[in-house]
Amino acid sequence: RALKADPTDRHATKLRDATKAFADRPVRQLLPARQKHLRQVTALRTDFPHFGALIDQVLQDLQLLVAGRAPLALSPMLLVGPPGIGKTAFILRLAAALDLDNAFVSIGGVSAGWVLKGNHGTWAAAQMGTIAEKLRLLPDGRGLMLQLDELDKVFSGARSSPIEPVLLELLEPLQSERFQDEYLGITLNLKSMISVLATANHLDSISAAVLSRMRVVRLSAPTRDQMPAVVRSVDLTLRAERPELKRLFQPLDEAVLASLTATPPRALRQLLLSAYSLAVAQPASRQKRRVRTLEIESATRHLKAGSAEVDRVTSFLVSELRH
Repeated sequence: RALKADPTDRHATKLRDATKAFADRPVRQLLPARQKHLRQVTALRTDFPHFGALIDQVLQDLQLLVAGRAPLALSPMLLVGPPGIGKTAFILRLAAALDLDNAFVSIGGVSAGWVLKGNHGTWAAAQMGTIAEKLRLLPDGRGLMLQLDELDKVFSGARSSPIEPVLLELLEPLQSERFQDEYLGITLNLKSMISVLATANHLDSISAAVLSRMRVVRLSAPTRDQMPAVVRSVDLTLRAERPELKRLFQPLDEAVLASLTATPPRALRQLLLSAYSLAVAQPASRQKRRVRTLEIESATRHLKAGSAEVDRVTSFLVSELRH
C-alpha cells in the first residue's frame, strides 16, 4: 500500500521509503551461532571478572545454539545490580563478541510503547519504532541486540506501565513471531533475529509478568582484587577510542592500578582522562610519558571538588524552589 502511495504526499513518501527496505528484503539471512562466539565471550572474563555468573549463562545459551546449528539469538536476560558496575559497558562488549548490532533504548525514560513499536501514521510526528528502524538497516547475516536500559524505572513503583504490553509482546516467543510496527503496518518475525538484554538496579518495581519472561542474573560490584582487571579494561577502551593516548603514554603500572582499586567503575573513565590530561604536562622526552599516582590523586581531588560543587548548586536550587 505504501509503495503505491501518491508521491506528492509527504507522509506517504516517508512511509514508502521506510517500507521499501522490507519490501526489497522480505527474508533475511540469519546469523548462525559459531564456535568463535564461544571463544570471544569467554575472553570477556579478563575485562569483566565480576560478571562470571553472567558470562556462564551466556555460554550455556551459546553452547546449545552451536550444538543445534541454530541462529544466534539469546534468551531474554535482565541484569540486576547497583549502578556504575559496568552493566551497560558489558552489553556493548558482548554484542561485539557475538557479531551483533547493538540498539540502545533508555527504556526508563519511555512512557509509551511507540518507541519500540512505532506510532500510527495519523499522528503528526508519526515514525517507525526502534526495532523496525534497526532491522531496516541490518545487513544480511547480522543479528540485533536490543539493550533496554533502566527497566526498573519504567514502572515508577506502580507495577504497571503503558509500555508493559509491548514488552510482553516482545518477550513472549510466540508473540515475537508476529511483532507489528504500527507505523509501517507490517508484521515482523523477531524470534531468531533479536537478543533482548535489559538492565535494572533492583527488581522491586518490575511487574511479575515481565520478570517471568526474563532470566534474572544478579550482579555485584567488582572486589578490590578484581579492580585492576577492570581498570585495564577501561584504559584499553580509552586507548582504542583515542589513539593519541597509546602514542603518548606507557601502559598503566601496578602502582597506578593499585591506587584505583577503591574507585567505582563508572568513575574510572573520567578519572583516567583527567589523569592523562595532567600527565601530558610532563616534559617531553624520547620515552613515552607515564601516568603516576600523583596524577591519579590530583584527578580524584578535581572530580570530587566538581561533584561537591554540583551538589552545592543542586541544594541551593532546591532551597530556592521551596521558597
